[in-house]
Amino acid sequence: MSDIKDLLDTIIQGDCLEVLKTFPDKSVDLILTDPPYTITANKRYKGSGFYKKTDHLANIDESFGTDFNPREFLEIAYTKSKNGMLIWCSQKQLLDYINFANEKNFKWDLMFWHKINACPNHFNHLLIDTEYCVRIYESGSYFNNNLEYEEYRKYFLERVQHFEGHPTPKPLNIMFKQIRLFSKENDIILDPFLGSGTTAVACKMLGRHYIGIELNSKYVEIANKRLNFEMLDFGEKNE
Repeated sequence: MSDIKDLLDTIIQGDCLEVLKTFPDKSVDLILTDPPYTITANKRYKGSGFYKKTDHLANIDESFGTDFNPREFLEIAYTKSKNGMLIWCSQKQLLDYINFANEKNFKWDLMFWHKINACPNHFNHLLIDTEYCVRIYESGSYFNNNLEYEEYRKYFLERVQHFEGHPTPKPLNIMFKQIRLFSKENDIILDPFLGSGTTAVACKMLGRHYIGIELNSKYVEIANKRLNFEMLDFGEKNE
């Protein structure tokens, strides 16, 4: 069984399901994560001029796993958190997460990222300009009641960011807002699908501890570099 204190502010390379099995129950304060969306890039987009011009979509298939099982992940991960989970997902996955919460008699709520610069519309579909975050929690879970009015909105208006080496990073401002809402300083925040490291960077800037898990060694390297360079820049700006 892992000693959580030894894992604070580290990134573990590995399969999160196997790693999480070694964590004691209720060993972290919050889980905030962005698991695979179980989609692949449409072949029509891959052949389009737009797709070829949009470098950050080139590796979308390897970023979005096609065999991710939300239920298996939830059953293992939820028990590790004291204050529930914030899980980013696609529209198609919403029922997976909401049904889990209802079956367990947990509370749930939704938050939304509305993308100011979503991809152009193609092939008789509305813009894919919204991503969803399901909060699953129980009575007594921490909630910060001391923020400004605007901090409590359920939607975020942010631009899609193109980060070298990772096709789908979440905007840092969104992670700031969620971490401020649902955690306290020095809390431990776990991201089992750390990706390019946005959750970890936000935690460091806001005085929280992070534990990241990431299977892809390339993304682990990117996350560690971001932690070094973005925290250095953050420190210089605040001197």
